[in-house]
Amino acid sequence: MQLHNDTAPNYQPLLLLRNIKYPTFQLHAVASGCGIDTESVLKIVILETMQWLRQRFRAFELPKELDMSEASCFSEFELNALKSFHLDVGYRLEIIWIPENKIWTLQLTEPDLGTKPGELNPERLPVPGRLIETNISYVVKSGGVECGFKTIVSEPEGTEGQCEVFRYAFIKHLARNPLIRLSQTWQLIDKAHQITSISDLKKLRAWLADKERMMPAVIIAEYTPDKKTIPEIPELPVFKFGPPVLSQRKLELELPQEEPVQSIPMDLSDLIRYRMGYAQFFILPASLRAEYNKNIGQEIGDGEINIVEPKKFGGYIGRFTYYEITQNPKKVKEELDLYIQTYARGKEMAYGNCVFVPKAKELERNKIITARNSKEEVVDYYEDKIREKEEEYRRNLDSYRKEICDRDNKIARLYSKIDELEKDKKAISEEIEKVSSEYQKKIKAINGVISRYEALLNRPKGPDGVNAWVEKYLCGKLIFHERAKDKMRKITPEKVNLPLVCDALEHLATDFRDELLGLINENERRHRCSQKYNRNFEIVLTKGPAVDMYPGEYKIKYRIGYKGKPVETLLDYHLKVGNDSENLLRIYFLYDEEKELIVVGSLPEHLSTSSYK
Repeated sequence: MQLHNDTAPNYQPLLLLRNIKYPTFQLHAVASGCGIDTESVLKIVILETMQWLRQRFRAFELPKELDMSEASCFSEFELNALKSFHLDVGYRLEIIWIPENKIWTLQLTEPDLGTKPGELNPERLPVPGRLIETNISYVVKSGGVECGFKTIVSEPEGTEGQCEVFRYAFIKHLARNPLIRLSQTWQLIDKAHQITSISDLKKLRAWLADKERMMPAVIIAEYTPDKKTIPEIPELPVFKFGPPVLSQRKLELELPQEEPVQSIPMDLSDLIRYRMGYAQFFILPASLRAEYNKNIGQEIGDGEINIVEPKKFGGYIGRFTYYEITQNPKKVKEELDLYIQTYARGKEMAYGNCVFVPKAKELERNKIITARNSKEEVVDYYEDKIREKEEEYRRNLDSYRKEICDRDNKIARLYSKIDELEKDKKAISEEIEKVSSEYQKKIKAINGVISRYEALLNRPKGPDGVNAWVEKYLCGKLIFHERAKDKMRKITPEKVNLPLVCDALEHLATDFRDELLGLINENERRHRCSQKYNRNFEIVLTKGPAVDMYPGEYKIKYRIGYKGKPVETLLDYHLKVGNDSENLLRIYFLYDEEKELIVVGSLPEHLSTSSYK
C-alpha cells in the first residue's frame, strides 16, 4: 500500500472558492383582511405557506410539525398549535414561532436543481455550488399582517449567469383570496389598476413619491387615434420626409360625430397576471393624461408605457413610445417582462417590521437571557452575535463590491450607448437636412411652374392691362415706377409686341433677379431663358454720353436722399431686343438691393441717345 506523502512540495489542501450572495425575488406587502380579524388573517397566510411546504416535501416522510389543516379550515385552527422546529434532510428547513410578538418566520435552504428538476431536457441544468435560501416572515402589526418574502442565492464567485427570479407559488393564492386583501398601498391583483378619478391620481402620486416604495410601477397610457384628413387632387410625388407643401388647401373631412376610440397600446393581460407581485400595473385613460402630467410631474405620451422605478433606487423612468410599441410589440413585451422580473435582483429592499429567521433567533435568545440571565448564556449569546455581525459585514461587503462592479459596467454600457445614439442622431439630422433641402427646392420649383402657368394664362390682352398684371403676378419681385405705368397707359397696341413684353418682364422678375440674388449664375439664367422663351434676352448696363445728355429720361425719382425725399436715380440696367423700329423692345430698370426688387422706369421704347432721338 502506498502512503500519501503530505510533505511533498506539490501537495496543497483543496481550495475553497469565494462565495457571493445576492437577493432575487423580494416582496413586502400587508394583508389587511376583509371581514375577518387580524389573527384569522395570520392563520390563513401561515396555513397557505405550510400547504406549500408539504407540496415541496412530498417526496419525504413528513414530520408531524408540517401536518396542519388546509387554509380553508382556518377557523378551526388554533395558534397555540404552532411551534418552532428544525428539519435537515439534505434540505434545511427552520421555522420559528414567537407567540408573544405574533412573529412566524421560516428559512428553507436547498441546492440549485435547475429550472425543471427530474425532466430529461430541462431549460437550465443545475449550477454546481449554488444554494437557494427562501425567507418568509409574517408579523402582526396595527393595520394587518406584514408579509415579507425574500430569496437569497449563494454561489461561487465568477459563476456564469445569475439565478432566475421566481415568485413563490402560494403568493398568488394569498393575493386571490378575498379574505386576505394583500397589498402594497395598492392591492396585488391579476390585472392592471384603472385610474378613473383625480383621487386615484393623488393616491398614485403619493405612492410614487413614497421613499418606502419597493416595487416598480408600470403606467400604460391609453391611445386615442387622430382625426383623419384627405388631401385634394392632383397628387404630387411623395417625398421621404413630410407631405408636399402646395398652394392648394387641404380638405379636412369631419367624420360623423362619435366618441373617440381609446385603447391601450398593446395587450399585456398575460404579462400582468404572470408578474403580479413583481410590479404594480396601472391603466391611465386618455381623458386623465393631461392631469397626470400636471399632478405627477412627469410627462407620458399618447399610447406610451412608462416604468417608474422606486425613489430608493434612483427613480429612473423607462419609456416605450407608441411608435416603438406598434413597430415591434413582441420586442417591447419581452424587454418589459425581463425588466420587471429581474428588477428586485441584487437590491437591498426594506421589509418594514418583518423579522426573518436570523433576527428571530436573536429575539428568542433575548427571551432566554431575560428569563435565565445565566453567565454562560450571556457569553454564548454575545459570541453568537459577534459571529453573526461578522458574517453580516462580510455579506454586505460582497454585496457592495458586486453592486459597485455592476454600476461601473452599467455606466460603461450607457456611455457606449450614448455615443452610438449621438452618432445616429447626427447621421439622421444630416439626412433630414439634406432631404429637406432637396424637397424644398422641388416644391419651390413646382410652385414656380404653377405660378408661371397661372400668369401665362392671365396675360393682358392690351397694353393698358400690363400694369395690373405686373402688380398681381410679379408682386414682390418686380414693380413699375409711375413713369413706366404712364408709358404703358399711353402706348397704342400696334406699337408694342405684348407677348414679348410679358416674357421680358417675367424673365427680369424671376431669372435675372435670381442671378442678382446669387442663386444662379449667368449661364444658368441664359439656359432657363432659352428653355422657357426659346430665345435669349440681352441685359446690359446703362452707360454712355446719353445718360448725361438726357438725364430726365434715364433717371427716375426713387431712392431717398439725405433730406428724406426721393432723388433722381439712374436706371442702370436695360433689357434690349432688336434694333429696327418694328421689333424693337427696351426695358430700362434699376435693382433695389435693400428690398430685392426690380424697379422698371421705362418701356417699351428706346430712350434718346446721341445718335437716336
